[in-house]
Order: sequence, then structure tokens, then C-alpha cells
Amino acid sequence: MQKWEYQVISIKRKRKETFSSLTYEWETGIDLGKMGEEGWELVSVLPIANLDKIVGITHELQYFFKRPK
Repeated sequence: MQKWEYQVISIKRKRKETFSSLTYEWETGIDLGKMGEEGWELVSVLPIANLDKIVGITHELQYFFKRPK
């Protein structure tokens, strides 16, 4: 029977406030090419909204990967 190992990577959106504007930027992304070379397969991406902050804005992305053991 095939066995799998799993990895979850979270990327958060950071608030960037200046005198004239408010923007949100994502942390450094994932190198999907490198992950693929290492045998990881992207299974799913889950957007997460923090209800304590601004409603309707995704504040975090969770990437779920798997590869054969």
C-alpha cells in the first residue's frame, strides 16, 4: 500500500500602512518549481479570513502538499 508524507505551508498577508494609503502584501511566496523537483504535489490551497480583522479579506493561505514516502 502506498504511504504518503504531507507538508503544510502558510503564507500571511501583512498590513502596510503609509500616510496616504493602506495596502496588504503577501509574504514571500512558495517556489512551486522547487517543491515539484523535490517530489511534492500541491493538493489544495485553503484561504483563511480572520474575523477579528477586516471581514471578507483573506489574511492567510495554507498550501497542502503530499509526496510518496
